[in-house]
Amino acid sequence: LELVSRIEDEQFSIAPNPTTAERFRVYSKVEKATIYVYNFKGALIHTQEIAIGRNLIQSQYLSKGFYIVKIKADGIEETKKIIVI
Repeated sequence: LELVSRIEDEQFSIAPNPTTAERFRVYSKVEKATIYVYNFKGALIHTQEIAIGRNLIQSQYLSKGFYIVKIKADGIEETKKIIVI
């Protein structure tokens, strides 16, 4: 029950995950937000503004591996992991 309520409370989701090195989508319930993609060493790799709904993120700059995606909007911050295969 707790897992279901946490998923419903999430404002952002990423698909597909794992993804290829071409692109992935960020789904947003928030009008305006910014995503920050970091490698596991903590270096900022990409920043992009997103809007409510489905947002296509070009990821050809990502090599295979694990990344952290932080998404920030007014008073909201969520952190996700993404795998590039």
